[in-house]
Amino acid sequence: MPRPRPFTIWLLMVVFIYSAWRDFYSLFRYQHVTDYVLLAHVNLGPLFFIAIGVPWLGTLASLYFLFRPRPLGFLVILATIAVSTVAHVALILLAIEHLDVAKEAYEKSRQARGLPIRPESADVIFSPMAMHVTLGVTILLALGVAALTIWNRAYFVDTLARTEA
Repeated sequence: MPRPRPFTIWLLMVVFIYSAWRDFYSLFRYQHVTDYVLLAHVNLGPLFFIAIGVPWLGTLASLYFLFRPRPLGFLVILATIAVSTVAHVALILLAIEHLDVAKEAYEKSRQARGLPIRPESADVIFSPMAMHVTLGVTILLALGVAALTIWNRAYFVDTLARTEA
């Protein structure tokens, strides 16, 4: 009889499902996504599909291995976290370099979705300090998910021993 999944694995599943949905939505509505507008501004628009698409594919593979644990899944999940973090950090750094473009893209994105635009909020969100905080939070969250994955290493590795027994 298989062991029940630990709560921390369920938590990882929720994180990766949210990430998969967010990336899919970004790929689907790319013209209204701040990251795409920023990359297009510096003539690197197609890079958006690599920066979001590759982590999205990794996230889908990670979800597969969360539901069907295998030793390879442990490495796939850690690689996905690393690739996704590098992509998001690069996009945040690009936003820091082009704050006015990022702010304008954010406002247009909200307008396209029918959401209210508060210029004073956008000024705070796209201040250098807030962007550096966002960068730090992004890295800390990635480290937290990686630590949770490492904490659950046995879930992936011990699966091989359980299936061979």
